[in-house]
This record gives sequence, structure tokens and C-alpha cells, in this order.
Amino acid sequence: MTGDRNVIIKEVEKIVKFKDPAIAIQRMWYVKTKVVAVEIRANCTISKSLRKYLKYIPGKHDIK
Repeated sequence: MTGDRNVIIKEVEKIVKFKDPAIAIQRMWYVKTKVVAVEIRANCTISKSLRKYLKYIPGKHDIK
């Protein structure tokens, strides 16, 4: 369970880390941005929200 918690914590850290640059890009280029945090660990632990985030990335994705 600790591994799951670490994935969630790292995911939130990445979202917070890249929020300010995303806002700067929005203001500079007048576009919408979305911060997508994809955290995959060496032991194949992934975030529960990975599928939601992959919807924002164009292309075909397969998670097994």
C-alpha cells in the first residue's frame, strides 16, 4: 500500500510543479493547457487516474 501512496504523492507533486509554467504558456500563447502527470514505477505501480490522463494525449494507448 505504501507504493500506491507514493505514486499518488509524486503525481500531485508533478501537477503542482508544472502548474505555473502551464499558466504562463496559456497567457503567452492564448491557448488552453492541461497538466498531465504520468507516474509509472519500476515495480509497475501506476496511478489510478492514468486512464483519465491518457485521454488528454492524442494517439492510441494500450494499458494491460
